[in-house]
Amino acid sequence: MRNGIIGTALAALTLFGCGDDTALGEFGEATAALTLAPRDARCVVITTVGSTTVTKNFNVNPSGTSVFNITGLPVGNATMSANAYGVNCASIGTMMPTYVSDSQSVTISAATPIMVTFKMRPNGTLGGSSVSVDFPNPHGVVTEYAVSYQYDPPQFITTGPDGNLWFTQYGGRIGMMYPYGWGADYVVSSSTAGLQGITAGPDGYLWYVKMTANRVGRINTTGSYADFSVPTSNAMPIGITTGPDGNVWFTEMGASKIGRVNPATGAITEFSLAAGSNPAMIVGGPDGNIWFAEGPKIGRMTPSGTLTEFTVPTANAGAWGITVGPDGNLWFTENATNKIGRVTTAGVFNEYSTPTANTNPLTITAAADGNLWFIEGGTNTIGRSTTSGQITEYAVPSAFAYALGITAGPDGNVWFAETNTEKLGKLVP
Repeated sequence: MRNGIIGTALAALTLFGCGDDTALGEFGEATAALTLAPRDARCVVITTVGSTTVTKNFNVNPSGTSVFNITGLPVGNATMSANAYGVNCASIGTMMPTYVSDSQSVTISAATPIMVTFKMRPNGTLGGSSVSVDFPNPHGVVTEYAVSYQYDPPQFITTGPDGNLWFTQYGGRIGMMYPYGWGADYVVSSSTAGLQGITAGPDGYLWYVKMTANRVGRINTTGSYADFSVPTSNAMPIGITTGPDGNVWFTEMGASKIGRVNPATGAITEFSLAAGSNPAMIVGGPDGNIWFAEGPKIGRMTPSGTLTEFTVPTANAGAWGITVGPDGNLWFTENATNKIGRVTTAGVFNEYSTPTANTNPLTITAAADGNLWFIEGGTNTIGRSTTSGQITEYAVPSAFAYALGITAGPDGNVWFAETNTEKLGKLVP
């Protein structure tokens, strides 16, 4: 298989005439060999517009060449275009395509074969966007998409209940992006609110925190929102997650507390930690408890508020991000020591150093490929770790992107927010 980026062909169609001169008109026939495609393409739709319009859907093989035939094409001058989807053709319905092509002008003859090459790009972008078509394994390829409002830096990101990407923007917006790279934004504050963490809630809402406004909020997928004040002043809420108990939990970095929100009422209960704990990211654990990163320790809290803390083996680790791994353990980042760590629900640790120095790992997520993916804020890279601790690093295309939040996307890719470029990045795992 050949490799390349967009600008090379997604699909090469060789059109053959079938010589049909019946009263129904002359029609051509095409044999199409799909030899280059984005790894996430599962269905290609070819539309031919001439004296008649012919649209044909073809499931494609993500790990090899797909060959299919198009019959009934109108002879004469026509245009052809292609759309690609990330799902099987039977499932596309009214879904927007992931990749699109510009129309190509063709002259179809009943006797003379022609070649048509489509150049694909992400839907909602202009031509020339860099999209991997390494086939079948474009591991680590990154595509960047500008957010819809470019004057408010994106911070944290999650997958919403609607199958789209949702993210916070520091000043006062919640952004939404389709997996093909287009979206919208919703104003949730009239002044700088310091939006930080965001999570899909148990109630169909997206829940988020406003660090400087000292509030917790929720928004539905149509943009309707509500906020709830954190009882402790200057609490600096930063991380947020849905708990196994059906409540929403968040960290109060400034107050060294853990907060619990009843999603039905908005009522907030706070649980105190030791002074100076400064908890950062938080996640619902596989054991029915809440887990969070707090500098030199990893904290575990039961839904009723009982606290247990485990000290990270490396001193002054700066534990910051945390997630549940595919192996049923908790995985976390050590921002101060350039490591990622694994801790069992019983408190047994393993630590793994990043290959590059001064990576300052931040947030971390588990992805569909069975690995852990994390932001390396100090080196403008994204790290991938297997569950055995083998780490690979991938560069972010934009210099000084200052990526912060990371999540497993609805399309099987890894998505992250770039605070300094007003972009979201998509990485093929």
